[in-house]
Amino acid sequence: MVYGSNPSPYSISAGSSSKAGLEDVLFKPGSSSALSSRAEKRKAITFAARRHRQNRLDKIAELESALKAIQLERDALKV
Repeated sequence: MVYGSNPSPYSISAGSSSKAGLEDVLFKPGSSSALSSRAEKRKAITFAARRHRQNRLDKIAELESALKAIQLERDALKV
C-alpha cells in the first residue's frame, strides 16, 4: 500500500506481487543501503548454507554410529 504522495522505500503497492517487483521497491539500484542489504542477505544465506551442510554431516555421523552399534549387536548374537 502506498500512503500519501511520498511513498517510503519500504512501501509495497497493491499491484506488485512478483518477487522482482518487490526487490525493485525495496532496493533502489545504486543506493548504498541496497548494496548493504544485499550483502547482509548474501551473508545470511551463506551462513545458513554452512549450517545446513554441517547439520547434514552431523546427521550422517550419527547414523553411521547407530549402524555400527547395531552391527556389533548383530555380530554378538551370531555367536
